[in-house]
Amino acid sequence: MNKVLSIKFKNSILAFILFISMMYGYIVFVYPMFNYSGFQYTWDTMKVIESFVLFFITLIFISTNLISKFMYSVNMLVLLFMTMPNYVIYMFMNIPRAIPYSYFFMHLILILLSMTKINFKSYIISEKYESKVMIGLTIIMLIPFIITYGTHLNLKVLIFQDIYKVRDYSTRHNNILTGYFYSWLTNSVTPFLIIYGYVKKNYKYIIFGVITILYLYIIAAHKSVFFGLVMLLFLNLFKGYERKIFIIYLVMTSVVILGIAIFLHNGNISIASMFLRRVFFIPALLNKYYFEFFDHNHIYLAHSIFKHFIDYPYTMRPDHLIGATYFHNPNMGANNGIVSDGFMNFGYVGVAINIFIFGMIMKFFESVNINELLFPLIYAFIFSLNSGALLVVLLTHGLIVFILMVLFFNKRLNLLQEKNNENKGN
Repeated sequence: MNKVLSIKFKNSILAFILFISMMYGYIVFVYPMFNYSGFQYTWDTMKVIESFVLFFITLIFISTNLISKFMYSVNMLVLLFMTMPNYVIYMFMNIPRAIPYSYFFMHLILILLSMTKINFKSYIISEKYESKVMIGLTIIMLIPFIITYGTHLNLKVLIFQDIYKVRDYSTRHNNILTGYFYSWLTNSVTPFLIIYGYVKKNYKYIIFGVITILYLYIIAAHKSVFFGLVMLLFLNLFKGYERKIFIIYLVMTSVVILGIAIFLHNGNISIASMFLRRVFFIPALLNKYYFEFFDHNHIYLAHSIFKHFIDYPYTMRPDHLIGATYFHNPNMGANNGIVSDGFMNFGYVGVAINIFIFGMIMKFFESVNINELLFPLIYAFIFSLNSGALLVVLLTHGLIVFILMVLFFNKRLNLLQEKNNENKGN
């Protein structure tokens, strides 16, 4: 068995262990502790068998050698954050069959697109200007934050204290520029600059990028920004897409099993609630709620880009509407992911459109041979799409900015890396 097949086999074993752990965790922890949120438990042998069959077919399709290493990794991330939780929750709840099969369809689209010969063109900026453009973009986007927040820094957030105090201050002083630039910087521009500095062996870029992200974390206290930086640095300690996937699955499986074990041992719910419930099953539960509420009641983006053309029939945004209806909390932002977002707006046609757009974005990255060091950013965007609408992730979270960065700077990254490898060989 060659190394690639060996690591894929290990990844598949870990995926199966995690799938079983999610099942067990749902039965002994999620349902008993959080049934007030709407989690239900009914054993239906046929639905359990159906979910297992779907899981194994999905895993077999993903693990074939017909797709690229990049698309294999994308599929494994989708399986982890989106597909497996929805397969599990379908076993035990009255979930529309269309939900788990939508994720199965997503995998099929990703696999089919990987097997097609669609080619996207990428560009290259003169080496004389590329670093100036990246640094210039970072500085320009930083200016609104410096004007708004200046040196109003609470360093206690570095040890995870005063998080909500700082976050409240940031929310009250936020404006349209800081609102957009924050995610553009933390999810796209600055991480790209850090990777560029690493490949170019210019540590001033790395230091500048790390300080920028830490500054943005300190002024707004979004823990995802801090852990995103850690993930960017940590995952790139491991070479190869399959090995990165192995590490991600190993960590997530260990955390889920640890969380369940601690809960069963002493009743502490912290780890299990944060990961098993919040990361995996809350987005799956929200899929059910969105499909129920907007069935034959689609809003056609009237709350968003079509608001000037189509009347929006509600007084609250969709996420607050779901929060008020199902959680009795109108202040709760019950955000939906890529599948339920599509259904909410255009029904099953919207689901297919969202999946196809997502697939074409991933095909673009595959086609231009995205640098492997940028994979942690793909991880972050797929994680965001599990609980964020496609347009929101594209515009607000910075995916469209990342696409543009890849379009104009990825080719240089690959050339520099090839040069570095040649120098090592000599």
